[in-house]
Amino acid sequence: KDMARELKISEAVLSKIINVHFNKSFPQLLNERRVADAKSLLRQTDATAKLISEEVGFNSLATFNRVFKDLSGQSPSDYRKKSAK
Repeated sequence: KDMARELKISEAVLSKIINVHFNKSFPQLLNERRVADAKSLLRQTDATAKLISEEVGFNSLATFNRVFKDLSGQSPSDYRKKSAK
């Protein structure tokens, strides 16, 4: 809603543009970006998963953990352990 307003287009038009160009919904695209940012923070910092989840825009740690695992195939803590090697 906010992005459509900023771009001065309707939500329906924005949704169609995202679907056509990325072959994904806006929430899917946003979650992929959030997980990519979270991966970077997990590799580069010692911040807790809770803090990282909030930093990248998730309102719930449970949702962050679920989405992270769905997109990466592993939990944030497993990702951090494996990326530290």
